[in-house]
Amino acid sequence: MSGKSSHGYSKEPIYSIWREMNRRCYSPKSNNYHKYGALGIKVCDEWKRDCDGGKDGFINFLKWSQESGYEQGLTIDRKNPYDDYSPENCRWATYEEQNTHLTINNKNTSGYVGVSWCDHRGQVGWRSRIKVNKKEIILGVFQTKREALEVRNNYIINNNLPHKIQEYIGENGYCKETYEKVFVTQ
Repeated sequence: MSGKSSHGYSKEPIYSIWREMNRRCYSPKSNNYHKYGALGIKVCDEWKRDCDGGKDGFINFLKWSQESGYEQGLTIDRKNPYDDYSPENCRWATYEEQNTHLTINNKNTSGYVGVSWCDHRGQVGWRSRIKVNKKEIILGVFQTKREALEVRNNYIINNNLPHKIQEYIGENGYCKETYEKVFVTQ
């Protein structure tokens, strides 16, 4: 779709969300392409831009959005961050909710979000931490991954946070293939 559109939404936030979702998946020049398109994340055919092989992508996305609780200020969120953008895998969420179930970055050796190895200033063990309102909270350093994970899960529950609870599934933790097994729906 070009800047001039027949649908009349090109200056609306919902259009920007749709456009940026497609850009980060299909445009290597996009700032976030390396986190999406380069990793194989796609947009379903129903929501694709015409230039990427879709048909009526924005209109279909708009209809889904209206039926799925879109309000200005919410962000498009993939329920499983390893799967594509599609009606089955997406929801509308606040920015804080969206950032509570991130993928494991390549520096994480624990296999669990918020649990990492620490050997710093006399502290040696598995550090448990969480981000709340863009502020990192260190919950402690523990002898095992399981302990660190349990402390983090309890902190989430006790403070009624939107973060997802992670089930301990062993020393390796989770990856793309085990994501659904680890994250417990609250």
